[in-house]
Amino acid sequence: TLVSPLSRIPNAHWSSSVSPGWILWIRKDGLENRVLLECHRKLGPIVRTSPNEISICRIEDVRTVYSGNFEKEAWLARSFDNYGVKNMFSMENMKSHAERKRMIWQAYSRTQVLASGAMKDICDTLVVKRLLPQLKQAVTDRKSCNVVDLSCSWVMDFITAYLFSIENGSNLLVQSSLRGDFFENYRIRSFYAFWPAQFPNLVRYLNKASFGLTYRVAKSANDRIEAWCMNMCNASEASYRRSFCSRKQPGNVYSHLRVQLEQATQKLDANEPSATSAVPSSLHTAIASEMLDHCAAPQETAGTVLSFCMHQLSLKPSIQKSLRKELCSALPELNRDSLDPKDLETLDYLQAVILETLRLHNHTPGPPRITPDNGCTLAGFSIPSGTRVSALAYVLHRNETIFTDAELFRPERWTDVDELEKVRMQRHIWAFGSGDRQCIALHFATTGMASSWWFIVE
Repeated sequence: TLVSPLSRIPNAHWSSSVSPGWILWIRKDGLENRVLLECHRKLGPIVRTSPNEISICRIEDVRTVYSGNFEKEAWLARSFDNYGVKNMFSMENMKSHAERKRMIWQAYSRTQVLASGAMKDICDTLVVKRLLPQLKQAVTDRKSCNVVDLSCSWVMDFITAYLFSIENGSNLLVQSSLRGDFFENYRIRSFYAFWPAQFPNLVRYLNKASFGLTYRVAKSANDRIEAWCMNMCNASEASYRRSFCSRKQPGNVYSHLRVQLEQATQKLDANEPSATSAVPSSLHTAIASEMLDHCAAPQETAGTVLSFCMHQLSLKPSIQKSLRKELCSALPELNRDSLDPKDLETLDYLQAVILETLRLHNHTPGPPRITPDNGCTLAGFSIPSGTRVSALAYVLHRNETIFTDAELFRPERWTDVDELEKVRMQRHIWAFGSGDRQCIALHFATTGMASSWWFIVE
């Protein structure tokens, strides 16, 4: 280990060259973002975190790793399977991932999101009819509300309405008792996620040996979440069949993916040369696996980001005032009983608030990649094949050479600069990843966050 090709890279901890114990301990305690930020500030753009793992923080190196032929670890990919079935995120093979992505991307394209009549209906229902009444009632009653649960509920209702339709999606904003049970299951699943992710073989052995008590607790919570999603899939399937008979296809992601997978299956059955390898054996379960992954991703990212945005606005009334002023002045004739996301697309200060929140409060790590057979060069160091490489948006977004006073929440950094400087900063934003595995729903996510701030006008 001491004569490893990685030995020239600065160690994040004195034990990094001989044991993975330090970085595993840091991850278990949820300290990876802050600790590795300090390590990179002291040691430079690349640090060694364990005998066969490195962390990088130069945007050029990040794009090399996450836009190149660096595969996911198979065991890590498997941990994101749902119902025991692959989805786009858990596909470690790049070809299968690309084929599945081609089936889905159009449903989340910027044009589709902004032009979709369904999106306008979702915004009207979720913002005007569900979210605003609750906030107004809290103000009237002079009662506090749990901003985290409210934000996560809004995000979940928003994504499931787009996935399945408003009628078949969740209603956690209104159903407070169901909300509590649902988030408790999510917290249990997240709490126990560390062990199978970092020690997959050990956890598998303990489960077979009947020592997996904690695993059974997590599995029970996960089973309830899977059942919740499957119920929405079943309702959407029934809606799809009714619409098929009436020749009117529902405009939601479930129906879009169902059509794509069905066409791919027909090509496979006909032995056509263009047949895809991303066709599952069970169509309904495969769609459910994909839909649950699309539910989990925003729940664990966008919900948290939205909560932090509310927190920042509550701490800085001047920013809240500027945002409200822009919304009121730019949309003076807007019908207050309706909301069209296209109207919010060109509001510079609103977009700056969203971008600054994504910069400062995106705590999700980039999934590790494995260097290819011929190795690579990162930050001037030769990296051998089979090395685990990872990056953190939290660290990238606190680069003081790019973002002056990086720890400050300052939306004006995006509005009070020329276009060249703005492009330079945007190039260093990694909130949605990069490359072929970049978050497919980035336009949907930013549109959802923009529409949620409509309540400030009120």
